[in-house]
Amino acid sequence: MVSLASWMLVAILIGCAEPVGVIRVSRGEVSWFEASQASVPPSSGALLCETNGVAVGVGWAELLVGKHGRIRLSSQTELQVSGIDRIRLLRGRVWLETGLRAPVYSVLMKDYSMMIHPGSSVVIEHAHGGIITVVRGEVQLSSEHPRIKAGQTGLVDGSEPVKRGGYELYALVRRETRAGLGDIAGWKAFLLNGINDLDIGTRPHLTNESLVEAHSIPPAGEGADRMVEEALRPPPIRLQENK
Repeated sequence: MVSLASWMLVAILIGCAEPVGVIRVSRGEVSWFEASQASVPPSSGALLCETNGVAVGVGWAELLVGKHGRIRLSSQTELQVSGIDRIRLLRGRVWLETGLRAPVYSVLMKDYSMMIHPGSSVVIEHAHGGIITVVRGEVQLSSEHPRIKAGQTGLVDGSEPVKRGGYELYALVRRETRAGLGDIAGWKAFLLNGINDLDIGTRPHLTNESLVEAHSIPPAGEGADRMVEEALRPPPIRLQENK
């Protein structure tokens, strides 16, 4: 466990007098932009200073901003940290979660701002003018627009009414998270290893001729044509075809 004194010492050595966060996870192509500590790679454990920017190419990263803000950056995303409760999304997609004791987070995108309330979980997409989906909690776009609550989605500029749904973005970031974490428990490797040990093809397969011989074909006119057709037809690919 790194002590607070050690953390502050590292911050001073890299020229970051008041760190506002830390990179918890860095995978793939992750780099700085507008960073004061360009000599320090943005790997897991690197400190975030004010005005630091994190750019993700092919990969992903997770940041801890302040004490209660967790931000996951998807591929092709650029994010600038302006303080312990202020961030700016320049492009891409982020998943932001705040704790119940967190301050109100301010997220800037283009010329608009969003106020993320404590205890919220939101997905923000920079494309198409800015889309925000609220999974938990609520978000205030501006004083002129109503709040977006859990289970709703809306545009950042408020040009369209808030709508129900929009969980496709949330499902997308969840799939990205599972894929990024990989097979932590080792189930995939276990199942693949079990498949390699299986004896496949130990029983002889029935041929079309044997299928026909296995049935007593009634005389013509009593369903013989249909029975032969069913016996000679290739087996279904999906079980639903049997229904």
